[in-house]
Amino acid sequence: MWHQQSSSGSPFIKQFNFENVCRGQRGMKIYTRTGDRGTSATFTGTRHPKDHEIFEALGNIDELSAHIGLAREVGCARKHQYCEQLERIQCLLQDAASAIAQVQPLPSGGLSPEETSSDQSSPWPSSGVNASHIQELEAWIDEYSETLPPLRNFILPGGGEAGAGLHVTRAVCRRAERSLVALKPAYALDPNINKYINRLSDFLFTIARYASIADNCKEVIYINPAKPKKAPPCAESQKLTDA
Repeated sequence: MWHQQSSSGSPFIKQFNFENVCRGQRGMKIYTRTGDRGTSATFTGTRHPKDHEIFEALGNIDELSAHIGLAREVGCARKHQYCEQLERIQCLLQDAASAIAQVQPLPSGGLSPEETSSDQSSPWPSSGVNASHIQELEAWIDEYSETLPPLRNFILPGGGEAGAGLHVTRAVCRRAERSLVALKPAYALDPNINKYINRLSDFLFTIARYASIADNCKEVIYINPAKPKKAPPCAESQKLTDA
């Protein structure tokens, strides 16, 4: 356990300034009791109900990182190539969550981040996520895609333990993205975070396929349930034997 003492109930907010807060302060308690009435404070000092959209986004990023951590451990046990990449992604998610915890409401009638011209200072907190990180994900996707068979069917989540876990992680990533989109109309959030999370789900899908093939597991292909499924030859043989 290495959370900093904080007035917030969010694990991310408790972790961000760990080095600064814990320098010379050993033995701090993990609990603060300040969230017992159902509210938490962000880095801005503003308290919100714990079901507020900011904490929804932070919680989804936290859950995403937790699933990535589990997928990384499963992949490392199988010596898959993506383990260090997943760890790097977790670090970037931590930075992104720090920025989410500092968002400020957009002024009434003000410009959205996309409408802010490049010569103006950014209205959002720096997230540490930039275009190079998004391009890095795209390069990884292209690299893994070259090793995979062409995608000609819908793939169902599954394909072995590692692959199935990455599909779960991908679904959580999509949920995190939706919660970030929900913040967009009212808060000044670095648009690079949304772009990164969007591309991350594509990366997770790609390495889920890679993991299935690397583990010699068959990808599960969608088959239209309306079409009658042919009985396997062994079933036909059993019918003749029974007769």
